[in-house]
Amino acid sequence: MHIHTGGGGIENFNTVPSTICEMFIQSFQNKLRLFPDWPVSTYAKFGDLLTYGGFLVSSDMEKNAVQYVRIISTMGRSCTFVNPWTGQALRIYRNGIDSGTVTGSEITLATSVNETIHIAPDGTSYGEILARMSMPGGTVTGVVDKSHCSQPGASFAIIKGMGSRTISFVATNDNNDTRRLTIGIYSVNGKLIKKLFSNGNVVRWDMTDKGNVRVPIGAYVWKIKLERRNEEVGRTGILEVER
Repeated sequence: MHIHTGGGGIENFNTVPSTICEMFIQSFQNKLRLFPDWPVSTYAKFGDLLTYGGFLVSSDMEKNAVQYVRIISTMGRSCTFVNPWTGQALRIYRNGIDSGTVTGSEITLATSVNETIHIAPDGTSYGEILARMSMPGGTVTGVVDKSHCSQPGASFAIIKGMGSRTISFVATNDNNDTRRLTIGIYSVNGKLIKKLFSNGNVVRWDMTDKGNVRVPIGAYVWKIKLERRNEEVGRTGILEVER
């Protein structure tokens, strides 16, 4: 990724990563803009990029929607950013404490030195933000009917049951040689809640049946492993348990 010019040397290696960083976040004239020029329908995730004003910023783009913003203030200055969720109220968490909501197309927040601020659309819990931050970029977030993500040779989906607290975890593969499907359900801090197994390509978790673990409403992490004849493939995502 070296840029060939008539002069310069090792500094020419900086052009491509600098361009990518500017596509993640811009801080021109002390105003933060998330994913200002990122390709449509392309996943992206970055952590602790340093911006103007001494802010370390982290964020995640999935399905053309920003999932969260984390801002760590190293200098205690006011932070101004363009609302990445146009027209929506934002929930603010300061050092893990709910600090209410803000609105507007451009928002300015006072900060203190070493303060950590998490931001997401109103209705997003702090635990859900942490769960999203723990996932690799390009995961399925939330429980959405027929919400799919794919890897070479295999497809994964989580499907919410109609009118019940039943979740189906589905994995299919091009070779049709599934040997075993394993699902782990974890809390956001990594504690195993439930593990499910199947010799087919579907595992169902009915949280109302006897013998199953009933969990509180909130965000959880699921990890799926599909064992095929000659290999294993996996995926992770977020499970939002609703009423």
